[in-house]
Amino acid sequence: MKSRALSILSKLVVLVAAVVSGTVFAGPIQFIYTGTGSGTSNGNAFSNAAFTITETADTSLRQACGAGCFFIDDKTASINIAGVGSLTFVTGTRTLISGSEVFFARASFTGSDLFDGPANAALSGYDLLTSIGPITGSGSLAQWTSPSVVTSGGVLIFTNGISDASFRAIAGIASVPEPQTWFLLGAGALGFGLARRKRT
Repeated sequence: MKSRALSILSKLVVLVAAVVSGTVFAGPIQFIYTGTGSGTSNGNAFSNAAFTITETADTSLRQACGAGCFFIDDKTASINIAGVGSLTFVTGTRTLISGSEVFFARASFTGSDLFDGPANAALSGYDLLTSIGPITGSGSLAQWTSPSVVTSGGVLIFTNGISDASFRAIAGIASVPEPQTWFLLGAGALGFGLARRKRT
């Protein structure tokens, strides 16, 4: 009887874990920008370096900011800069679309732009909810100094400049469960193990 109750309990824990996992990150999407720029990372200079920004976001958190304007704050964001390496953003970030241009920006409704572009008519009507691209065009880097943009490698500064740019969105990527989900999954597995042991 005890092992049967334990078995039911463990199945319940796994069911709760599945529900939590699904609601923590309901509509995963990845936004990817590429460009070229100069600046400093933790005080070390780089010049005309190719970079790739990769953001992971949740489409259920999308907000409107006007007619044809939407944004989503990122769950995580990182940048890989040629000659510098891969850095994770500590400063909160987002992707925003307005009309036919996308923007990588600081988080929240009023977060200032960091990388504008590309601007391309193919983006008209895009709402940040589905896959698109890659879309190419012209982009520009600006406003990286006030306030500072902090990464896992220190303060990152791009000098203002124009760059060839590309943007791509990939919807439905697998999400990484948050710590409470791992705990529930582990508890469920432990429960199954104990129930099996009692039966033998």
